[in-house]
Amino acid sequence: MKDDVIYQAAFQCTKSFEPLLSDPKIIEDSARFKVWVGNVGASRIGVNSLDFKLRDSSHIKNRILSLLDDLHECLNNADAIIKGERKPWDQCLEDSQVDDNEDEYIDALAKDSSNTSGFGTELDQIRADVAEIVNCLYQLSTTTQAPAPHDQYMIAHHLVIEDAYIRLDISAIMVYELRETSLALATRLAEANARRRRYWTFRQTRNNHKKDYPQFQLAAQEDDPEISSAIPLPESRKINTLDIPVPPPQSEDGTLECPYCFTVIFISTPQTWREHIYSDLRPYICLEESCRSAGQHYLTQNQWMEHVLQHHWRNWRCVFCPSATSFESSLDLRRHLESRHEDSVSNSSQVDILVQSGKQAKKLDTCTACPLCAETLQDAGVYRQHVGRHQEQVALLVFKDIKK
Repeated sequence: MKDDVIYQAAFQCTKSFEPLLSDPKIIEDSARFKVWVGNVGASRIGVNSLDFKLRDSSHIKNRILSLLDDLHECLNNADAIIKGERKPWDQCLEDSQVDDNEDEYIDALAKDSSNTSGFGTELDQIRADVAEIVNCLYQLSTTTQAPAPHDQYMIAHHLVIEDAYIRLDISAIMVYELRETSLALATRLAEANARRRRYWTFRQTRNNHKKDYPQFQLAAQEDDPEISSAIPLPESRKINTLDIPVPPPQSEDGTLECPYCFTVIFISTPQTWREHIYSDLRPYICLEESCRSAGQHYLTQNQWMEHVLQHHWRNWRCVFCPSATSFESSLDLRRHLESRHEDSVSNSSQVDILVQSGKQAKKLDTCTACPLCAETLQDAGVYRQHVGRHQEQVALLVFKDIKK
């Protein structure tokens, strides 16, 4: 698939609108379509284009291409009807002089006429279809702003990353740096790194014609899978010492090919290179142990924190305690009710109701412990920056397994 397929499809649709601009309704939808094209970057080529933004989100890209193909077909059909090159279904149904070889075609048109939702002519139906397609494109605009990297890790799920990597990452997290991290969270973070390695391994296999592409140096498998402080950890894997790699030399026009994902990018500042590396890593995941979407990767701290605030920034209060004692989890409140208020609750159903009614959103300035190092964090903003930095450092471990 070419790199500019959305650009080409949007350009074709723009050209297809031009012969129909004598129609007031088409003029309106053409203007709306042009605004959409400009807003989402469908008219651009390169790193600022919609094609580039959706390079790892084929499910969104294919949906947009399908809509653009439908729009192009509708506009071409309208143009053919206006020019007399194609007979619309409304005229066919009214025409009593039908050749025998057209009977089957007309029967099909008559059968479909019940689905025209009361449109008097095919042109009326096409106008409505064009407006609906443009509406659908607008509805997808929010999705294109921060597309989920569906292909980034899912397309390479069949590639195997050796367990030694996961054990080394868990060692780096639990034993040497973030000692308060539970085994479950350390494993979740290590598995996120495994998905990143699979993605880059997949990108390498797609570019195997290159002589000097990076490869993972597979570590030897350990016989004992248990994590132990006796396992020596190389100095290069100490989390707090990690930073993003130095970018390769730029070409004369300021572009370079990323040696990890092989995307050609324009690097104007060191921050641009940093942002690109983190866009490949997607370093943030949810650390709540009960999260149902724990495998979801987030591009920015704000996207990750929005998920946390919407689904997990909660506490639970006991309705029986005069001090309105709060608990960090529903399980803590349940244990409290069953041990301290067993005389007030007669069965598990009442406990369920009290737990559910006791749930409430935490204030943004509530002190919260870091789930990785247990440091007390004074508010949601500090939590975002502090825990986000931990996750960035853990994600950077994948660079320590690449040899040039």
